Amino acid sequence: MRRFKNLVIGGIQSKIFNLILLTVLLLTGAYLAIQLTYNSKLTKNFSESSEKQQTSIEETTHTVMDQMVRESLGSSNRTEAELANEMFEEVRGQVVFLAGYATSMLTHPETYSPRPYAGPDPLKDSRWAVSTLFADGTDPEDPALAERLGLFANLSDVMLAICPAFEPASLYVALPEGVFFTASKKSSGWFEDGMLRSYDPRTRQWYQEAVEAGDIVFTKGEEDARTGVYCVECAMPVYGPDGSLQAVVGADLFLDRMEQVLNEASVDGEYPLLVNESGRAVL
Repeated sequence: MRRFKNLVIGGIQSKIFNLILLTVLLLTGAYLAIQLTYNSKLTKNFSESSEKQQTSIEETTHTVMDQMVRESLGSSNRTEAELANEMFEEVRGQVVFLAGYATSMLTHPETYSPRPYAGPDPLKDSRWAVSTLFADGTDPEDPALAERLGLFANLSDVMLAICPAFEPASLYVALPEGVFFTASKKSSGWFEDGMLRSYDPRTRQWYQEAVEAGDIVFTKGEEDARTGVYCVECAMPVYGPDGSLQAVVGADLFLDRMEQVLNEASVDGEYPLLVNESGRAVL
């Protein structure tokens, strides 16, 4: 028999009481266990969620930074490409214009009077001047050649008008007879030990490639015959009314100038590379 407050419990009542008490204790334990498990899972989920959020934030940050770097490099590369392309287009325009003028002159030679021509003059260094050079074996005194030289000398004024405006490294016209008209600011470069050098334009890459292509070309590059500086050349053949080759017009683009322009546009961490339309690395 048990006494609970003013109640006396015994027999079946005691058993029921014990059962109820045990049930309460079990339910309380189960509740605490469930609560602890829930709290543990909640803590774990929060920790995992926090880690995932941190990872997501880091990945997003890296992605954004990578995109910004790529866009920056892409913008810089486009600027460099545009600058280089402008240089090529500028030289191309000079050659096309001079070739067109020569074609017009050859179509109506009777409207042009013979003009004088002369060899390089060292005293004219640092200012634009047109000089005439001959290949070995070419006779400047040949009457037929002298007549052609007098006609092509009419291009001198056009060449001297183009050069100060666009500042090419040099602008020139070569004849199949082995004659070379060139406009430059370094006439002394044609002398060696005080003696005037001969020059055969027909052996040069720009002349041969333009004749072979029958159209305007840009060379892969070679050393300039006058300065020894590596350069890319633009050249275009000129034909007479009968379709025969009459001349090859050309211009130099020194790579040191191109390198300067590319470097001015580049930033730290970049590797400037100039590629032509054929996919060949020029610089």
